[in-house]
Amino acid sequence: MNLNTNLSHKGWQQALHLAQIVPACFVQGKRLHLASYRFDLATGKNARSYQTLVPLAVASGASIRVYSDSESASRANGQMILADPANDGALVVIAWEHRHMPELAQGLGWQTLGAIANDDFDSLWLLRYSKAGGPPEVTVLSQTAIEVHRCPPQR
Repeated sequence: MNLNTNLSHKGWQQALHLAQIVPACFVQGKRLHLASYRFDLATGKNARSYQTLVPLAVASGASIRVYSDSESASRANGQMILADPANDGALVVIAWEHRHMPELAQGLGWQTLGAIANDDFDSLWLLRYSKAGGPPEVTVLSQTAIEVHRCPPQR
């Protein structure tokens, strides 16, 4: 059986673009933390989430935390990410398997994320949390529409 487990050429180009736009547009003096869906070391299954973060990790020096139980515990992983005091005031970039993203979003306090299309490799979801708590404010962005010198407006 030949599994196509790696990023395509286009996927790799998007990962390199992400490594440029995240530091230029979103980090702005914040600590950067990276979180990835699990992948099988023996078969490479689900390696794309991790591979997406590698150029950003190299560019920024941030480590990638792989959530080994994410296949069965995405919601709990989201809750852990949200509750982790190390993430307070940090930018957390998460690359996740699309079928488990709605569960992850629920753990992050966003109850209304629907199913992600199999061919959606461009959407970025920016979740902002207020100091008062409550659900995050969600902004949906297009990665290909963001240019390094024309970052989306920040608040």
